[in-house]
Amino acid sequence: MADPTTGPEAAAHDAQRRARLRAAVLRLPLVPRQVLTLTLEGLTPREIAEVLGVSENNVAVRLSRARRLLREALTGEGGER
Repeated sequence: MADPTTGPEAAAHDAQRRARLRAAVLRLPLVPRQVLTLTLEGLTPREIAEVLGVSENNVAVRLSRARRLLREALTGEGGER
């Protein structure tokens, strides 16, 4: 029967992926990083708009750009999708 717990190799791989993701987020310019971070913290687009003083539509645009930049940063360094 297979062991259902994560093995040390898988845990190390997951830790590397998290570290790479964190580093990529920190390298983003301030505006996309703000929107992405607030989204990851669980704020709604309306709440983010209030915090940043922009419209909800602007939050959506910024979030879309932030995701694209993050994807490019991760794939540009040989990251996985």
